[in-house]
Amino acid sequence: MELRHKDNGKQGIFFAGDENEISAEITYFWNDISTITVDHTYVNSQKHERGSGKKLVEAIVEMARNNNLKVVPVCSYAKAQLERNHDWQDVLK
Repeated sequence: MELRHKDNGKQGIFFAGDENEISAEITYFWNDISTITVDHTYVNSQKHERGSGKKLVEAIVEMARNNNLKVVPVCSYAKAQLERNHDWQDVLK
């Protein structure tokens, strides 16, 4: 699954597909310069294989680590993935 990323400084999205037909996405918004809140994850299961949601969360973790950010997951899926994977807990706020 190839992901694209858009961020306007207030909110952002990692997504698969194109802007007219997004087939998988994870969205976030900026709380401040060092914290983002992940608020939504969606995967069209007919277009993506199992594990696609996890790849979206991995993209958030990678972005957080690369930019020295903390993540507040309010999306239930992202929260469960981040809490379950001990290697990712360094980005949790």
